[in-house]
Amino acid sequence: MRFRKIAAAVGLLGAVNASAQTARPRVFTPGDMAPEAPSVDVWLDQGSYGYGQPIRPSFASDPGAYVTIVRVTTDGEMRVMYPRRPDLQERYSPGRTVDTRISYAGSPTFNVYESRGTGFVFAIASYDAFDYSYFRIGSEWRTARLASSGRYGDPFEIIRMFIEQTLSE
Repeated sequence: MRFRKIAAAVGLLGAVNASAQTARPRVFTPGDMAPEAPSVDVWLDQGSYGYGQPIRPSFASDPGAYVTIVRVTTDGEMRVMYPRRPDLQERYSPGRTVDTRISYAGSPTFNVYESRGTGFVFAIASYDAFDYSYFRIGSEWRTARLASSGRYGDPFEIIRMFIEQTLSE
């Protein structure tokens, strides 16, 4: 499958006594990405997290891009961090970041409750809107479908499958 008009960035999440990772990651650009894809960058408030600590991601992208921030835990579970709900998808405008738009209080998506290792936070950007229909129930995320989307697999393959299901070719 050939992806058009998407870009992805990844941040490493050192979790539960893991060594610190760089807080400002390099941009991940798949070889099959079209040149007209929006740029996207994601970074975390710190490089290493202990059990129960909140994760504070931020991102920046090109104006007019749709952005989805996805977390893949150490255990291979996928959670959408942004948008908070599938019906809140909107185009990116400069000066707005994840932590100013999303309240993370009380959401297990933003806390480290997993085994030892390194988790990932991915940012996916596209000038086309995402089709979240497979992963939503009403106006909420269908966490069972997100959690089982490639559990225990390679985090990059989990994200590739998510992209295939939410963006057109």
